[in-house]
Amino acid sequence: MAEWLHSCQKTLDFLFLNDPEDLTNEEIEACDRAEDVLGDPYGSVLECGELVRVEEHSTGEEVSTEVLRGKPRKLVVHPREGEALLGRWVAGRREGPGTASGPWLEKMGVKAIYGTYRDGRLWGQGKMVLASGTTRQGWFQGGWMHGPCRGWRMDGDQKVEFIGHYRAGRPHGVCWTMTKGGGWLVGRQDRRGEYTGADIAFLYPDLSTAILGEFCHGVLVRGRAATITTTVMEDGLLVPSFTTLPGKEFSYWPSTLQKVVCPLNQADPYESRMVEVGVSKLEDSGEGLYARTHLPASTIVAFYNGIRVPQGAANPHQGHGYCIYVDWGKQLPFPFPWVKEGEMIDIPEKYQSTKDYSATLAHKANHTFIHNCEFTNFCHPCYGLIPAIRTTIEVAKGEELTIHYNLDMKDAPDWYLAAWETANSSSVIC
Repeated sequence: MAEWLHSCQKTLDFLFLNDPEDLTNEEIEACDRAEDVLGDPYGSVLECGELVRVEEHSTGEEVSTEVLRGKPRKLVVHPREGEALLGRWVAGRREGPGTASGPWLEKMGVKAIYGTYRDGRLWGQGKMVLASGTTRQGWFQGGWMHGPCRGWRMDGDQKVEFIGHYRAGRPHGVCWTMTKGGGWLVGRQDRRGEYTGADIAFLYPDLSTAILGEFCHGVLVRGRAATITTTVMEDGLLVPSFTTLPGKEFSYWPSTLQKVVCPLNQADPYESRMVEVGVSKLEDSGEGLYARTHLPASTIVAFYNGIRVPQGAANPHQGHGYCIYVDWGKQLPFPFPWVKEGEMIDIPEKYQSTKDYSATLAHKANHTFIHNCEFTNFCHPCYGLIPAIRTTIEVAKGEELTIHYNLDMKDAPDWYLAAWETANSSSVIC
């Protein structure tokens, strides 16, 4: 499975080796009449009736709609308010490269479509830029998305975030969508491209552990821990089969400022394979977090759930050193590398012991200035966007996992200040 995802990341084989059946004229006409399909419904704008306006592409100057009947010209046509069709217009139809945007796309989360037009219709390769900032590359027939599609986002480097097929402008068959932190939603999407229905899986980054069940608009309604048992290849796309495991159901349990909503001691199926809690080897540190198996570098190992403190809200539990920002990607520019903003996750005293709370275990990783883990973010099916920890180096089974808390020195507790002084006094300055 990892090899297949790597191939989808590094090559275009999925796009070019899995040709779909051609759409019939009847299917294209049905798309033209539908309201929930992805593509460009316009062929000849001369058949649209009165146009809102037509502009020169290079200057933005408004011109008469009669220019559409004249010699080829690069224009921006607005058939209706809010719609923009850019391209080289020949007798009211686009020929060659062009773009389309408008409310009919926005309602499906698409900002614009880029592709090649033939006799006014999109044919061949094209791209969609989504409102989320991601891009999807695929194929069009008769104006409509049709065939294999690969999506990606830019997070320092290009990462594949969607793998699936479209048929006549709608998602078709099993699709894969990456979530923040490296998990995947795997299953059939509805007509609007959302994961709604049964037999949908959230697949953890190990590509083996999952929560399988019912989702609604991508949100877990109910599900059980599961593992992948078999996989088959369908039209170039890997389709996994799952076996559910015994145990309690999972659901979406977003915390509030007042309480942790999830069952307090229902272990996460992935985290429980990665780590376990034991007595820390660090002085006066109580419980610590240990690797339950060999952990390669850059492995997500544990999650940090607690009460959720909205930005600007007063935190009634602050002062014990467990309050951290949710989004570790939002850092202010140098020289303020650890100053952040936004929501925070806190773990009040009543949840700090594993006897009282063990649904997630990242808060058991103790602080050291020389560490083997770091904070990151993870979009969890049960808790939403939360902090998580991942390894920075290879960690052996049984080794204690530690992390640099990166606390603001002016607000840091006494133990942190003492640790800082000890670390600095023991360092050698050359």
